[in-house]
Amino acid sequence: MTKHEGSSFDIARGLSCRVYATLVPGVDTAVILVHGFHGDQEKTWRQFQRLIGQYEDFDSWDAYFVGYPSTREQIAATAYNLTRFIRRVYPRPPSEVFERAVSNTSTIRLRDDVTEYTRLVLVGHSQGGAVIRKAVLEAAKEALRAGSVEVDPICHAELVLFAPALFGMFLSGWKGFAAATSAWKVVGPVLSRSPSYKELQPNSEFLTRLENETVQLASDNHEKVAAFAARIAWAARDKIVQGGQRYQCDPEYIFLAEDHSGICKPNSVFPDPVLFVLGQQLDY
Repeated sequence: MTKHEGSSFDIARGLSCRVYATLVPGVDTAVILVHGFHGDQEKTWRQFQRLIGQYEDFDSWDAYFVGYPSTREQIAATAYNLTRFIRRVYPRPPSEVFERAVSNTSTIRLRDDVTEYTRLVLVGHSQGGAVIRKAVLEAAKEALRAGSVEVDPICHAELVLFAPALFGMFLSGWKGFAAATSAWKVVGPVLSRSPSYKELQPNSEFLTRLENETVQLASDNHEKVAAFAARIAWAARDKIVQGGQRYQCDPEYIFLAEDHSGICKPNSVFPDPVLFVLGQQLDY
């Protein structure tokens, strides 16, 4: 039996999304997955989409795969749009999320029951990790000012980050990656014009401020804002981002035996990314 059905929709400015909605009664969790620099909502997470129905733990989850112009806008702009998206679909997503167009004039419903989530999981790869942390930081600052932390779902989200670009990306790594795929003539000009790539350089003002503000707010409010702490998995063979680090507010990270692009792509012999999202203990 098919446990999830997919449908694409646009619900916030600058973002697109493909949702894999569970067909099993009792949905309670929304997981939102954000790709990295030059990534794609489909290609980055395709293996997740294929495997999601094979794990019973996902039966009560709806999975939202978000796309955004990762090379063409500043991270703060993407984070702002992501926040708007999260607040639109959580905790009660609109009915059109679960509608699939079958022709120019007709649609079908993936499921008919009213959805109300009680758990939010934010998953980011590479640049997506920085986008998520920026979204959490700004949401927490606003909620702390307004006194609404207890009821703000973003403040209580679970963060799962794969090889996040929190400590810098390396041009040399991208050159090697592009050379290996014969894509440098495409990737090179993209990097030179990209505002987000400039923000993700090691020791950039953006990254330094993101860490300092997050750690400072977490030190004063760690019991109020669970989302300040992120579970991080680094790629053991990563040549794209600077890894092996964490914010002071984060638990200990792990390494997975993969490269930068492969760390978030599970398969039958490498289920670790799925298990990590589910929060299961991995022996590394």
